[in-house]
Amino acid sequence: MRNTAIILILMAGLMKASAQTNPLPGYVITHQNDTINGIIDYRTDAKNAHSCMFLADGDSIITEYKPQDIKGYRIKDNGAYYVTKTFPVEGVEKTFFAEFLLSGNVSLYRHRENNTDYFYLVDQDGKIATLRETGDIPFYREDQIANQRKKVQEATQMFQNSQKTLQQLWTTPEITPTFLTKLIKEYNKECHPDAGESVVFNNLEKSPSKVNARVRFEAGVGINDMTVCPLRYWLSQLKITALSPFIGVGIDVVLPRVSKSLILQATAYYSYTKGHKEPDKIESYFRRELQYHDICLQLGAAYSFLPKKTISPIVRAGASLDLLMGMKTVRMEGYYDMNKHVQDKSGSFRYYAGLGAEMKVGSHKVSLTGNFVMRNFGTFGLRAPMYTINLGFIL
Repeated sequence: MRNTAIILILMAGLMKASAQTNPLPGYVITHQNDTINGIIDYRTDAKNAHSCMFLADGDSIITEYKPQDIKGYRIKDNGAYYVTKTFPVEGVEKTFFAEFLLSGNVSLYRHRENNTDYFYLVDQDGKIATLRETGDIPFYREDQIANQRKKVQEATQMFQNSQKTLQQLWTTPEITPTFLTKLIKEYNKECHPDAGESVVFNNLEKSPSKVNARVRFEAGVGINDMTVCPLRYWLSQLKITALSPFIGVGIDVVLPRVSKSLILQATAYYSYTKGHKEPDKIESYFRRELQYHDICLQLGAAYSFLPKKTISPIVRAGASLDLLMGMKTVRMEGYYDMNKHVQDKSGSFRYYAGLGAEMKVGSHKVSLTGNFVMRNFGTFGLRAPMYTINLGFIL
């Protein structure tokens, strides 16, 4: 089956892509301030903070550097720059590779852990102020300014010389690397011009791309609105509605430095359907029944409108290939095509669409979506569009 092969190949490609490294030219900085050129595996924020996977020029063995092993590492061509630092994370001192965003009279570092961005402001005297952004404010309103001021209270002590800076910091709806880099750079220029121009180490708008893949498990129930087409002209179409429980497993692939909202999805579902038609007043025979198993392969995309927030609306759509198996019938003479003489494939290659929401739970996500899956099994003379409620858990 050509359509089956295409979807299986594409799903395999997505899963393979999720396991690939992202090699980029860069260098490590030793404790003696020497630089060693080579290739750096530029991975997720959490992995970049934990270790540096490095292949030196001329070597054939990859070396894993921990924060205590080197002073830092950097991607070439003004790429991301990580330095060994010890900063507080929720009151606990931790040593990691912090992303060095800006150097000046007030310098800026970033660290991401447990879906929270931590920003560290360090002045020329070594004083540290911490900002954190969890992305838990879905919409900006005036009554949230007070909460925002509490969030940035520690950092305001560094900006007492500039009312303009304080005002922007207090009223910003979301703390981002781009916003803070621009804010601190302007503050350094305004209040400490003698210290020289601040240096931005990473072009945040053109950061290298990376792949972030997560496994998704789903379960739910579907309502099958089935229409069975007759083989005998004197019979009318048979309408049957049935519930179909299902389970599924898939993979979500995000390219966060390309789009944090777009999610590529590949999913395989299994469902079981058993439906019947009770005899009406005209019919004198017993009820008709049919049952079958369905393997559904879906390949498409989802869009998260507020990816950094605790709760985000999502929409999803794509191609769907349903494989109907193990059809069994009771008293369906004249409807079920036992000889399979209808010239059609033994599956349904159509589409799906849905909408819902996802919610962060610690470092994981829970999703709830309502979906429509179009299905038409011509071999069995069965049209069976399905409406589903999917509950998902994303690792």
